[in-house]
Amino acid sequence: MKRSILMGLAAVTVLTLVARAEAELCGKCKGLMYVQALGKCTRCAGITSSSGYKLCKKCGEKAGQCQVCLVSLKGDAAKPAEPKTPAFQERRWGGKFRDAVLRSHMPKAGFITDKPAWAKLWKAWRKGAAPSVDFSRELVVVQTAGGPNNVRIMARLEPSGNLRVMGASTKMGGPGFGYGMLTVARKGVLTVNGKPVPKTGSGAAPAVTLTKADNGKTVKATVGQMIAVKLKGNVTTGYSWAVSIAGMPAMKQVGKIAYKTSVAPRGMVGVGGMSIATFQAVQAGKATIELQYRRPWEKNKPAAETFKATVVVTAPQAADSNNAATKPQGIRGKVFKLTGNHMPGPGPRAGGATQPLSVPVHVFKGKIKPFARPNPKHPQLVKTVRSDAKGNYAVALEPGTYTVVAEIDGKLYLNHFSGDGSWSTVMVKKDTWATWVIRDTSGAAF
Repeated sequence: MKRSILMGLAAVTVLTLVARAEAELCGKCKGLMYVQALGKCTRCAGITSSSGYKLCKKCGEKAGQCQVCLVSLKGDAAKPAEPKTPAFQERRWGGKFRDAVLRSHMPKAGFITDKPAWAKLWKAWRKGAAPSVDFSRELVVVQTAGGPNNVRIMARLEPSGNLRVMGASTKMGGPGFGYGMLTVARKGVLTVNGKPVPKTGSGAAPAVTLTKADNGKTVKATVGQMIAVKLKGNVTTGYSWAVSIAGMPAMKQVGKIAYKTSVAPRGMVGVGGMSIATFQAVQAGKATIELQYRRPWEKNKPAAETFKATVVVTAPQAADSNNAATKPQGIRGKVFKLTGNHMPGPGPRAGGATQPLSVPVHVFKGKIKPFARPNPKHPQLVKTVRSDAKGNYAVALEPGTYTVVAEIDGKLYLNHFSGDGSWSTVMVKKDTWATWVIRDTSGAAF
């Protein structure tokens, strides 16, 4: 009786394994499997080399596909494996110093996003050449602790895009400090502990931080630059900061407001904390950002506090202008749009208007046949800059012949052509700045 029960259980187990195994097979492979560890393959009579559902090696090689389910049986062309992007792997470094002065090298933001800063920190704390870090895919977060203690970093990406970084350390007393460094994947990270992370390759200026003291002020920013507004509050009272005006279209809010509770003495609760709202400048213009401190359910009551700031956003020309100062020649000009009636004749031109455009300006080497869509990989593309709010642009160049076109509404535009059908070119001579004005006349009458 006992033996019969065991045999019955074994049979159930086998059938379960069979069902599970067949569920993982494609339609072509079902019926070609054996449950026993060794058996003959029904396709080639070879001996199977594994249990469950794999066919024998001979069959797999003959068909030229996976031995698990033979998805590429005869007549099906096997697709070459696509190159895989190397998986991100975190790396850690740590140490401790008796000299507390070296702690001053700790990055103020608590993280590093570029090679120069990484090389500088490594040289100060570790000596020698810094390990290679691909800052387009990862960033380095840093934590320190007082005393000769080891530091372990923990990082968690929140749904808002904020990377919450915390450090745990031993509790040894004494002089000096300990540190820990960790590489983390950059994908999806907008802020680190509420501090904005600049976009890769954006060329944007460092982030601007605003506090209650900046209420009512006007600040400047360039396209791509991040602005963090840090305001004290206490969510345990029911009050919280919320964005009422995000400054669109020149500004946009990045993620949700992050809240960080202040450190409290043991046993004390309700101590409040810091709310951090992050914004990014996205196009030239003037914008207002506003936050209100209120209880969400008290919609008809005025806010207990209001923070408001005006942001003047300009095109990111500073780097190129500085470069232009070091070179004595290049091209400068304006981009603007004409609308309405610009027909010549006596009296005023009814409805004619001129509007400056803040748009990308693409510079190509030599002559170019017209094409519509921007191509960042074009072999003759030299540089792309952006005109400012007044339509002005400037780009330093070596002497030579160039084609300069504007990108308007996602398409390349220039209404100047040479006799051979190419766009008109601009000649840059040594120690001379050429002028090139681009007029969008598509909406005007002449």
